[in-house]
Amino acid sequence: MTGIANARFIAGTKERNDFKGHIAAPLLRKTFTLDFIPDEATLDIAVAGLYILTVNGVNITRGALSPYFSNPNHYLYYDTYDLLPYLKEGKNAIGILLGNGLQNNPGGAVWDFHIASWIGVPRVAFAFNASNNEKKLSFGSDDSVKTHPSPITFDDYRCGEHYDARLLIEGWDTPDFDDRIWKNALFVSAPQGELQKNAALPIRVYGERKPVSVTASDDGSYLYDFGINSAGVLTLSIEAEAGQRIKIEHCERLSDGKFDQTNLIFEVPHHDFYFDGYTQSVIYTARGVEKEEYTPSFAYFGFRYARVTGISKEQAKKSLLTYKLMSTAADVIGGLRTSDDALNQLIDITVNTVRANFFHHFTDCPHREKMGWLGDGAASMPYTLLLFDLEKNYMQWLRSICKAQKEDGALPGVVPTDDWGYKYYIGPTWARIITEIPHQLYTFYGNTEAIREAADTILRYLRYLMEMRDEDGVLRFGLGDWCPPGTDPAIYSVTASLAVTDTLSAMDIAFTAGKLFRIVKMDEAASYADSVYTMLREAFRHSLCDLTEMTVVGRNDCDGIHLTQTGQAYAISLGVFDKDELPLAYRRLVEKIHEDGDRFTSGYTGLRVLFDVLTDCGESELAYKLVMQDKYPSYKFLLSKDLTALPEFFDEGKNLIGSNCHPVFGSVLRWLMRAVGGIEVLSEKRIRVAPAFIQDLEYANAYHNTRYGRVTVEWKRSENATVALSVTRPREISLDLSLPKNCIFSETVI
Repeated sequence: MTGIANARFIAGTKERNDFKGHIAAPLLRKTFTLDFIPDEATLDIAVAGLYILTVNGVNITRGALSPYFSNPNHYLYYDTYDLLPYLKEGKNAIGILLGNGLQNNPGGAVWDFHIASWIGVPRVAFAFNASNNEKKLSFGSDDSVKTHPSPITFDDYRCGEHYDARLLIEGWDTPDFDDRIWKNALFVSAPQGELQKNAALPIRVYGERKPVSVTASDDGSYLYDFGINSAGVLTLSIEAEAGQRIKIEHCERLSDGKFDQTNLIFEVPHHDFYFDGYTQSVIYTARGVEKEEYTPSFAYFGFRYARVTGISKEQAKKSLLTYKLMSTAADVIGGLRTSDDALNQLIDITVNTVRANFFHHFTDCPHREKMGWLGDGAASMPYTLLLFDLEKNYMQWLRSICKAQKEDGALPGVVPTDDWGYKYYIGPTWARIITEIPHQLYTFYGNTEAIREAADTILRYLRYLMEMRDEDGVLRFGLGDWCPPGTDPAIYSVTASLAVTDTLSAMDIAFTAGKLFRIVKMDEAASYADSVYTMLREAFRHSLCDLTEMTVVGRNDCDGIHLTQTGQAYAISLGVFDKDELPLAYRRLVEKIHEDGDRFTSGYTGLRVLFDVLTDCGESELAYKLVMQDKYPSYKFLLSKDLTALPEFFDEGKNLIGSNCHPVFGSVLRWLMRAVGGIEVLSEKRIRVAPAFIQDLEYANAYHNTRYGRVTVEWKRSENATVALSVTRPREISLDLSLPKNCIFSETVI
């Protein structure tokens, strides 16, 4: 039996694709003969890069952009396929098309992916095994595999793809194809990372959209509007002359009604041609047959609009392009509907934003960066798990995050990464992901494996934090309350000093770590985490609080000492104030909000906790007002800007540099599910039901699918000033109920 661990890596070429010299994606084919009918037949395939797999001409790839994205010096994931349905007695063929992916990503120059330590040509190893009771056949990848350049003449994971249909090789992956002029594959070095079986859900198309409009531009191009800013690819269907060159560019916004990619373009002085016509684009050269169809294989894009050049007026039909919406193929397990159409719209664009930003792991945007930012992932995970069943993908991302930890305990700001992001884009607010993933996986699924997986990493990070404290015992490094409304995103000290958010986030990590360690009976580790929390709390109260006023006042990091919504709410949520101090601390927070004109001033760190803290002190109506009032900044204000996804900034005017599809501010949806919908997951078997019955709403209906079945909470006002609240739950799920006096409650157990 041939094992994938012993298979050798091969490639189609040793020349790397880049912007100065395009190298075609290689085709590889392996033929073999079966002189028996197998009872089982499997193929294990490991690829550094991306791949498409066919058997006897049938594409059986488990998902788009396979395999799972990782640093191949840490982990290399392999997929396993059951080939039995596709094989036949006699001659068979395995076909593999290789793409560059992260293995060779010149379009990732801003984050140094173009000089990553693993950089090289895409490569593959595979192991085939077939057998019945009497016979077996086993083989692995070797230099007998045949290779030839494909019609994909350029591919870059971030930038796009070029395809010359004139180079199409019909039947290249079928058994009887004549490959005598093809070359033999080349042996190449294996990635350094540990081989792991891929357990994550794949990426797949979940919907299609045709354009809502097609507009001719003065420069001869055509602007296609698909009505939604999301993520995926466009399928081109065209009748064209041989050699006709069609370019499709993608963007998420218009400027004065014109196609605009300026918010997607970074300055990269060390890379001469990075954005010279490559930004989110595909180029298709027609073959000239009656009807041609093309869908990119090794790139995806975040966009609402497409600009098409190289087509005639007659070709510029709505049928030319179809938007294939893509995301990790997770089951939808939660939702919320209310009597307010605007609120429903906010919920819809939040769901769309999550989908557009879950490609194997959580990302910050689907166009400009496609990065697994840890801070964004930590803030977004609690509401994401209310909507989608993503346990397997978070578990696998956690493993990569743990592997990325440095010897001194430092974590990067983004995973996967190589050596980028350990110095500047870090800090406890971003590293909080290391406890958030195991905490949420335990809460939603009862998963203790994640706790054990992360335990050593958490302990090492806690020790690292202790080394990073200043003379006052508090922390101040990395990133803080990112993207407060109406400011430069980097000037987060206007909402809370870095010492405040860093120290609180470190307390958050330590407090959660203590709970996690106790769950798996790591008592010594739990005691250490508790001691870290206590030390940081004492230092925080001494250096960053006014304990006569029960306020968090920060310190002179940048803009002076002042009370902020973020600091006050975050501190309350983490138990900085004693029980008898809480009433005044709550009151000071509410006073601060009123002082700020009943508007939130927090960035994403503060907004993650602000609405919950207000609900905890009986101010759900104020929280709802902050979310849904018309004036800026609010979530409802965003809807007035024709947005179909959540933006990176709460910008009152024109968003000049930020992303318009950014998931981090979607954390409001968890609060909406809790306070409006009445669903808060306390554990895999316990749900808190305590809706606030917001005065502006007539009804709400929320649901969440647990492993034991669906929990539904519905409430509706009646004419006699009472509210009818009904809950349907599985027998295995218990409720933590908190109901006001004017509520008529009913329950159905299934």
